[in-house]
Amino acid sequence: MHRFSYKRVSIVVVAMTLLALPLIGCAAEEAAPPAPPPPPPAGTISVTPDTVELAFPGMLGVPIEFSGTGWQPGEGVTIEMVLPAGVEMKAVEPGGNVALAFAYADEAGKFEVAVGASTKILTIFRADLDLTRPGNVVPESIKPIPPDTYTIEAFSAESGNKSTTTLTFVAPPPKE
Repeated sequence: MHRFSYKRVSIVVVAMTLLALPLIGCAAEEAAPPAPPPPPPAGTISVTPDTVELAFPGMLGVPIEFSGTGWQPGEGVTIEMVLPAGVEMKAVEPGGNVALAFAYADEAGKFEVAVGASTKILTIFRADLDLTRPGNVVPESIKPIPPDTYTIEAFSAESGNKSTTTLTFVAPPPKE
């Protein structure tokens, strides 16, 4: 006859529990959610030269060139000058920006673009053009923007990238 032993039952239960614990503890872990995609690279902008003399017509021969890196390949980049309070520009609302250039980023996300002569005349010198005059510029209409350091913004509506730099305009030396 077999006698019922609590000791044997306890040993069997403990042994089965010890055998089952590794199986219970090895349940498959839930996979961590995938990492979010990295943000698009932040575009950059620089200007050469960073200081320009407001001398007419001499400044028309000075190239003002913008370049940038880190933009999405093929995206359009608009370059604007932020007009500070009190600086007015024809066809620009007070507090608005004025366009200086536009470029497309190449396959490496880089761009280079220069400010055109007509843009310099119409924005930096705030002059009128008259196609019937020699040189096309109405001399008495020339009102250069005030000498100062201006914020330049490059942005793309496609990616939302935005970058800034500064461009300083200085007064020409006094005429002797």
